Amino acid sequence: MKLIKTLILALFSGGFGMLAVAQDAACPEGAATKLYQIAGAAGQTADPGQLNVAYSNAVQLTQFCPKDPFVQFFAAHTFAQVAGRIQDPPSRLQALSDATAALFRYEKLGTADFGGPVFKSGLTWEDGSEAVVDTSASGKQLLTEIIVPQVVELEARAQFHPFISGKGRTQDAACPYRTPGWAEAEAAGYAPGFETIAPYFLENGASPNPMGAVERMEWLITACPEAEEGVSFQLGFLWVQAADWYEYSDDGEGVSDAAGRAITWLTRSKELIEARGGPASALASTNRLLADMKALHDD
Repeated sequence: MKLIKTLILALFSGGFGMLAVAQDAACPEGAATKLYQIAGAAGQTADPGQLNVAYSNAVQLTQFCPKDPFVQFFAAHTFAQVAGRIQDPPSRLQALSDATAALFRYEKLGTADFGGPVFKSGLTWEDGSEAVVDTSASGKQLLTEIIVPQVVELEARAQFHPFISGKGRTQDAACPYRTPGWAEAEAAGYAPGFETIAPYFLENGASPNPMGAVERMEWLITACPEAEEGVSFQLGFLWVQAADWYEYSDDGEGVSDAAGRAITWLTRSKELIEARGGPASALASTNRLLADMKALHDD
């Protein structure tokens, strides 16, 4: 379904318009709904001028509405959409950094004071139903499917997002997320990112270097102990991927090392699943990967 044309496509009439907000103004009424429309429109254009105005509007509204989680949420979406539609790597890195910063603000603010995570836009779809967004589920999806894969891609272009560079990461630093599902969502995005870039490396007789993502996930496991089970699984799965790369490259030593690391992290995830009486499906998938890696390690 698409929103009624006047709700989003109007933003393209002559390009986006800059929001008229005084510098000392409070958060304008309807800011989250406006930014919801801007995020949707930014996802439908590749015009640099329109993307620039969308980006500027999102920056402005995050500053005027620092305590509105929905404004921060749709700003994160806007920044991520812009990052995926521009070519200059440093500019993409900046947009992704802004996206994660806004998403962190959304997650830390929480939505309890706003009636929960479901955002009601006041807009309607063509069938008359209201356009609503489960911002909690959508935010995790944004991390896993859009932001983190781009972080991986940019690392391959020597552009290092804070997730990879380690900026602000110390042994005693607190978990960057309030709830474990967000750390797990971030961790789940690294494997898809490497799946995208791996063919380009393998075609040229090389393998991706996963160590930036590995170090980030190892740190998340320490900093976010409630997310240990999920992040351990994702880290193990990344090493499963790495074993496949090294096997393709006929790097026997690399295969053995990656398989051994996969076994370590998958075993830890399995132990935690069993300790909490987790679902049989999770245990079965972990056991399948463990069996494959043990066979590869012993080969």
